[in-house]
Amino acid sequence: MRGLTESDLRTAVSCGVDLPDEEWSWFMARVERVRVPAETALFEEGQPLALSWFLLRGIVRYHARDPVRGRDVTFGFDYEGRLVSDFDALFGGGIARRSAVTLEDVDAFALHLADLEAACARSRAWEQAVRRLAQRALVKAADKERRIRLLTPEERYRLLLEGRSPLALRLPQYLLASYLGVTPETAVSRIRVPAVDAGPGARRSAVR
Repeated sequence: MRGLTESDLRTAVSCGVDLPDEEWSWFMARVERVRVPAETALFEEGQPLALSWFLLRGIVRYHARDPVRGRDVTFGFDYEGRLVSDFDALFGGGIARRSAVTLEDVDAFALHLADLEAACARSRAWEQAVRRLAQRALVKAADKERRIRLLTPEERYRLLLEGRSPLALRLPQYLLASYLGVTPETAVSRIRVPAVDAGPGARRSAVR
């Protein structure tokens, strides 16, 4: 995979909106390049959300505590080229409804949410871009819900393979099992064989 740059961040944040160069320069002057070790919490459930991250390298896991069953639940993952945030908090009050932890050493751009708010106040273009970020987050969540309800674990794993998702190869087996909705982890081994044997032509869509 090629190295990601500021240009990739601009593409991700602008969401197709034509942000003027002077506005982007103003924003980038406030963005920090950070390196975060594995097993570090980026934000925690129930705490104020102050930062979002654009991943240049590494994988992040989203999770929360199930108060009824008394266990930790995996909500999903993000990896290179994606924005890491809790969009419920970003657009709905500022308190994170889940936690995010690095699974690998992470290289990222750190975005202060106060700067995003200030950018929206500065420019209609920024306001449109942030609105599109929210819309994309809603679409992503709805698509994930559809896959969970309609597809088997084998089908969801096949989508990971066909989409060349790094999750298929880089996630620990117990987290892959949680992501696919199967337990115990040994079930992943039974899923992997038929999914791989089915070949890349079984489905055309890719996991996002």
